[in-house]
Amino acid sequence: AWLSAAQNPDGGFGIAPETPSSPVMTGWACLGLEASGRNPRDLRSDGQTPISYLRRTAGEIRSVGDMERTALVLVGAGLDPRKFGRDLVARLRNHRLADGSWPGQVNPTAFGILALLAILIAAVGIALGLLALILPGIYLLVRWYFVPQAVVVEGYTDARPYSGSGTYS
Repeated sequence: AWLSAAQNPDGGFGIAPETPSSPVMTGWACLGLEASGRNPRDLRSDGQTPISYLRRTAGEIRSVGDMERTALVLVGAGLDPRKFGRDLVARLRNHRLADGSWPGQVNPTAFGILALLAILIAAVGIALGLLALILPGIYLLVRWYFVPQAVVVEGYTDARPYSGSGTYS
């Protein structure tokens, strides 16, 4: 309740209630909302959401930490960080050093791994969801095609499979 009340009319959050919004504080507030089970897309102030604020201020998302935090927020909100004005995934990968770290520090590297892992898990979840929608249809189609619906032999109808030797199994 407190965090919701601290939202500014532009949809963003400041460092404290009634302070100017910033993408950094809005990102942290969104992570807090998501941790509590609320989607930041559902929180509105004067018709603006934290996500709409982040979209408007996407040009200010420059540091590796900003990209990582924003990518985590977007995945948590059910959005694709590759399609948020700029491709945050590609930008994150471009900032990774040859040794696999981001700026050679532990915190950005840990958040970079979390962000990319969240994106991967979301993609796998989408693929599994599509598979769950498709597989029952395939099952029913195969079952309809291969399982005899009814056998008619010399005018006699029976739902049991016909053996071909004049008997039903």
